[in-house]
Amino acid sequence: MSTIVPLLILLARPSLAEDQTTSATAGVHLRPDTFVVDTRLSQGAVENMTRLYVDADAFVAALKPSAPAPVATGTGARALTGHLHLVNRHMDEAVVKVNGTSVGHVHALTEAAVRGAPIGCYDVSWEYRDDYVATEQVCTVDELRTASPGGPAAAMYLETGRPARTEPPWRYGPADKDRDGVADTDDECPAEAGPAASFGCPDGDADHVPDFRDACPLQAGPAKADPRRSDGCPARVFIAEKEIVITDRIFFQTNKATILPESFPLLDEIAQILIKHDEVLKVEVGGHTDSTGNATKNVKLSQDRAQSVLNYLKNKGIDASRLEAKGFGPNVPIADNATTEGKATNRRVEFKILDQKSKMVEIPPAPKGAEQPTERTLERGTGG
Repeated sequence: MSTIVPLLILLARPSLAEDQTTSATAGVHLRPDTFVVDTRLSQGAVENMTRLYVDADAFVAALKPSAPAPVATGTGARALTGHLHLVNRHMDEAVVKVNGTSVGHVHALTEAAVRGAPIGCYDVSWEYRDDYVATEQVCTVDELRTASPGGPAAAMYLETGRPARTEPPWRYGPADKDRDGVADTDDECPAEAGPAASFGCPDGDADHVPDFRDACPLQAGPAKADPRRSDGCPARVFIAEKEIVITDRIFFQTNKATILPESFPLLDEIAQILIKHDEVLKVEVGGHTDSTGNATKNVKLSQDRAQSVLNYLKNKGIDASRLEAKGFGPNVPIADNATTEGKATNRRVEFKILDQKSKMVEIPPAPKGAEQPTERTLERGTGG
C-alpha cells in the first residue's frame, strides 16, 4: 500500500447559539486503511456527530436509562457511568435520537459515541432521509475506542479491498473496484467507471445502455426505453418499464375495425418485440377513439379495433394467452378533443404490460483480454 498522507480539516468552533453545530476539538482520527477521511466533529461527551442539537454535557447529565443494564459492569466498586456506542449501519447519513431526543447527525457507516452516560440501556432510533426509521436498544459499555470517521470514504478509497481483520463488513461498505460509486455486485463493468444510471459502465450517448451492449453507441436510444432491455438504438417500437411503446400510429378504415395495410410493418415490429421478449407474459391491447359521435358506439369500435390488432399478432405467432383486447372508447383522452390534432392523437392503440417475469440481461462476449461482465438479473415483478 502506498504511503498515506492524512488530510486534517480543522474548523473554527462556533457557539452553540449560532447553529447548534460543533467543531473538532481532538483532531481527525485517520483510519490506517483509508486516505480520505471525514471531519470529526465533537463536543464534550458527544463524539463524531456532524451536527449537534443538544448541549452535550447538559444532555448527558440529564440522561436516564430506559432499562437497567443486563449485567453489572466494572470490577470491585460498580461504575456509575459508561459509554453508548452508536453505529450507523445504513448507507446514508442519519439523525440519531436517544430516549426520544434528537442528539445529532451521524455519517453513513460511521461510529459515534455518547460518553459518561449513566449505566443502563437506552432507546436509540436512526432517522434517515428516505423516511426509514431504525430503532434499537443500546446499553452502556465500560471500554470504548475512539470513534473512527471514514464512512463512505472507507468504502470508496480502500486501496487493496477490505483489510484481513475481523471488523464487521458494514465498516467498509461493498467492494467497488473502479470507485464509481456502484458496488461490484451491481456493476456490469466493475473494472471501468461509469454512472449508476448506466449500471456502472461507460455510456457515450447517455441513453443508460452501457456501451459494451449498445448496438448504437453513438446514437441515443429512446428516452423511455427500459435500458435493461434496450439495444440502445433509435426505434419506433420498444419496451419501456410497463408498456410496449410505439411512436407511430396504427391506421384503420374510417369507422371500421379493418387495419390498413400501411400499418402492417409496424404491427410486424410489435410481434417481433413480443417474440424476442418472452419475459413479457401479458399485454393489454387497448383501443381508444376521439369524442366524435356516440360514446357507446365508440367503445364498441375501440374494442373491435383492439381485437383486430390482437388477431393480427396472433396470426404472426404470438400466443393469444399473452394478449388481452380492451376498448376504452373516448373515456381516456390524452389530448384535447376540441382540436383536430387532439382528436387524431386520441385515436390510438396502446400496449400496456400487465404481467412480466425476471429475465437475464444478455451480455455479449467481451473483447479478447478484457474482463467479462457478469450477467445481471432483471428484477421484475409479476404485475404491470
